[in-house]
Amino acid sequence: MKNKASIYFLIFLLFGCDSKKDSNSSFVNQNLDSLIVSSFNKGDDESYVECSILLDYYNDKEKLFFYSMVYGNKFNNPYAYFNSYLGLNKDSLQEIKSSIISDDPVTKSFSLYFLLRAHETLTKSDSVEIKESIKNEIIKNFNSTEGLPNSEDFLLMELKKWKK
Repeated sequence: MKNKASIYFLIFLLFGCDSKKDSNSSFVNQNLDSLIVSSFNKGDDESYVECSILLDYYNDKEKLFFYSMVYGNKFNNPYAYFNSYLGLNKDSLQEIKSSIISDDPVTKSFSLYFLLRAHETLTKSDSVEIKESIKNEIIKNFNSTEGLPNSEDFLLMELKKWKK
């Protein structure tokens, strides 16, 4: 009788441990979802940054890209635009094995558009790190920070090229 009770106890203990692990991950997902909602409803940049760090930490690059793209367009946030640029970057797309084609010229055009938008929306209050990161990427892609095209004009010009 004691053997049966011990076996049942061990079985319940094993199943209990598995379900506890699931609840921890669901707590993180709920917390992440509440941060996303908070950032979208209030335009809370701190929530956006926390959320983007968590998404990057959990290696959910596609969710980070789409979240950044929408947040950047809604609130003109340079950090979000820069994350969108990084999400379409060739190295990032290969790393996550994305369904987006990394060598596609239209994808490259959109990534540069997000980089230009990040540069255009920078303010004096933005961190030095984000300013330097954007500047370095612009120099890498455009060879200079002088005489940059307007982001919308650049994108229209690029799309007209690929339409032909």
